[in-house]
Amino acid sequence: MACVPNYHFCPVTVMRKELCIIIVNYRSWKYLEACLKSLEHLQDKYDVLVVDNFSDDGQFESFAANYPHIKFVKSQTNLGFGGGCRLGAILSSADYILFLNPDTLAKYDAINSMLQFLKSQNKYGIVSCKQHVNLARHYLLFPSFRRLFAFLRGAEARMRARKFAIQRWRSFEFI
Repeated sequence: MACVPNYHFCPVTVMRKELCIIIVNYRSWKYLEACLKSLEHLQDKYDVLVVDNFSDDGQFESFAANYPHIKFVKSQTNLGFGGGCRLGAILSSADYILFLNPDTLAKYDAINSMLQFLKSQNKYGIVSCKQHVNLARHYLLFPSFRRLFAFLRGAEARMRARKFAIQRWRSFEFI
């Protein structure tokens, strides 16, 4: 049995569904509201679980009351994004899990298409979607390996000190 930290669960009677969409929230109620509206067309087909990461701003109860068809979990401590995702995954009973940020707006058929792709390609265990940002600034979809694994910098310096040859990591773009 998994160890689950103290949390408050707003129960909703739902049947086991194929996909659980887990959204970890920390004081992002405005963005979360827009995200949940973009997922309204999926509420009958998939579970939506919002893990509040101890926002402690008094909005949890009223927000949960406005969305009775969505499961809400309030953590008693701030677990961080990874811990919030883990708590949501422990509480989910779905075959597939999708982690979303609260500032995500899902296009109408994007989640269905991604799930169908994952089911048809059993050689993949994890998929991601392409991010579209409607701003004038350029954002990197994926960071370079060097940025993603910052600990390599320290390892590289130690290896150089030991006079080992190190091949530099190159940046990739995943599609």
